[in-house]
Amino acid sequence: MESSLFKHVRTISVVAVMAGVIWIGWAGLHRSLWLDEAWVANSLRAGTWSEMWWGGEWLQTSPPAWLALGRLWLGIGGLATETLRSFSLLFAVVAAIGVSRAATGAGARTLAPLVAAALMFPTVASEYFFSFKQYGAEAAAVSLVLWAAAEGSTMVLTAATAVLLTLAYPLAFLLPGLALLVWHREGLRKAVVFAGVCGVVLAGLYVGFIRPNVEPNLWSYWGDSFREAYGPSVWLWIATSVALIAHALRKRNYFLLACALPCLLLVITEAAGWYPASPRMRLFVRPCFLLGTAMVLEEHLTFPWLGWAAPVAAVLLAVNGVAGYNADPFEDYPATMAYVKEHARPEDLVLVHADARQGFLLYTAMNHWDRPVQFGDTGWPCCARGREIQKPSERSVRADVDRLLPAGFRGRVWLVYTNRPLHWKFLGLDEGDLWRRSVWDRGCPPVDYRDVAGIVVSPMDCKSP
Repeated sequence: MESSLFKHVRTISVVAVMAGVIWIGWAGLHRSLWLDEAWVANSLRAGTWSEMWWGGEWLQTSPPAWLALGRLWLGIGGLATETLRSFSLLFAVVAAIGVSRAATGAGARTLAPLVAAALMFPTVASEYFFSFKQYGAEAAAVSLVLWAAAEGSTMVLTAATAVLLTLAYPLAFLLPGLALLVWHREGLRKAVVFAGVCGVVLAGLYVGFIRPNVEPNLWSYWGDSFREAYGPSVWLWIATSVALIAHALRKRNYFLLACALPCLLLVITEAAGWYPASPRMRLFVRPCFLLGTAMVLEEHLTFPWLGWAAPVAAVLLAVNGVAGYNADPFEDYPATMAYVKEHARPEDLVLVHADARQGFLLYTAMNHWDRPVQFGDTGWPCCARGREIQKPSERSVRADVDRLLPAGFRGRVWLVYTNRPLHWKFLGLDEGDLWRRSVWDRGCPPVDYRDVAGIVVSPMDCKSP
């Protein structure tokens, strides 16, 4: 029988994990959104729901229910960084609770706090679960479905999976294993009903929301990601997943199989080029892998000290996650706009590169700043709707600068562009530097250069010869 002292230790570790999750979310509440988040936030501001789901400048990869809930949340809290960040924090809390309850229901009660900590506090998880993207919602949805599966009610499991598919597309990877689990528990008829309901929902999502937002440029962007996304740690994860599947088949443990099978299916689809191979895109499968591993460990590790070691390890992971979290923004648009707003005169010309367009549009709307701004038309990041990904040339970039900067202009020009080396590496040309040199060649030498947390602001004076 478990002692009351062990219960207190486990309770303390659960509190520590949840406190760590909330602390990270609170610490990053005011963190400026960057490109990947800003375009999603802008889609929520679309004039109509139809434009949010199927229109806009960007291919919409976020699930419809996530967008709908985000739009409603924005309507309640108002357009602000804190509103958007708190939306992500909500799903992070649900993910931590869900995976902990799933572990408890699956027989890994002692390791449940450690499973939650291992899900939430690695660097990649604490970064993307709290970003304004759907990754945290995907982990929350998977955790809730596993919790429902652990509780044993097929009706609840079917309803939860069907509803949460609209919130998290990757739940599709869990469907084969869950169908086998239902078959084992309640027979073929219930399994067919489960598969049929979820299959209809998934087919509707594909036809109505996924397919209209897929274009060749999206496929080409992710097409070469498999080789780069696989290092030694990933191959260890794959080997462990295969071992878990073998153990589940040998023991005829279909719940364990439902946890481990999505890991293998994910690898197969990544290798085939059907799903992006990226650490952030596979975060949804972490609850499955961690829960499956915890079940096997708790089955075989019967040491008396495990009741102490697991909660202590959970607390240490939480403390390490909190201490290592970096709330500095990738692109600080509020500081950038404050600087330009303070120093730019009404007659000055403000030119914003296409890579900074979404962030600028979002934060000008937040700050009710209606100053005229001209946007560049080269170097668009992936994946703008209806735009092919084309490697830029110096000639096309200079031509775009000529379009933006009128011939014979005299006065101050403000150049605003992101300074993320990975973007320029992807394009094959540092367009920010080329912008600056092109304007300089037009007789407009720079008067300042400021790198404001990932965004360059470069005022340049065009004077008479």
